[in-house]
Amino acid sequence: MAISPPGGPIIRQSLIETILILCKASGGRTRNRVALMDLRGTDRKPSNLVLECVVLGRTERAILCDVSPTGCRIEMFDGVVPQRGSTIVFEVRDPIYFAGEVVWVSGNEAGVRFTRPLSPEVSNALEL
Repeated sequence: MAISPPGGPIIRQSLIETILILCKASGGRTRNRVALMDLRGTDRKPSNLVLECVVLGRTERAILCDVSPTGCRIEMFDGVVPQRGSTIVFEVRDPIYFAGEVVWVSGNEAGVRFTRPLSPEVSNALEL
């Protein structure tokens, strides 16, 4: 997507950056978030799995709120929230792991883009 701010050069943006800009512009209202979810490349499946994860060098717990083969939305326990750009590693069960990069943070929720699409083994373990 290309945008041209008044008096400025054309700027190239990724889809996720565009979604973040639209969320901020909308004040983060839920109705707009649902509409923006339609812009995702893959459908997400609702979930309520609690997973152990390693973020910022610490083992934490997170609720997997929704998940797709390429990303997920999580809610962190105990107010520990990863920073945008940090790597997070999830353990489904030993020895099944998957990892991703935190692409947005809002309150105690975060969006994660997986390092690579989920393997069949991980997808099965997550019951996708």
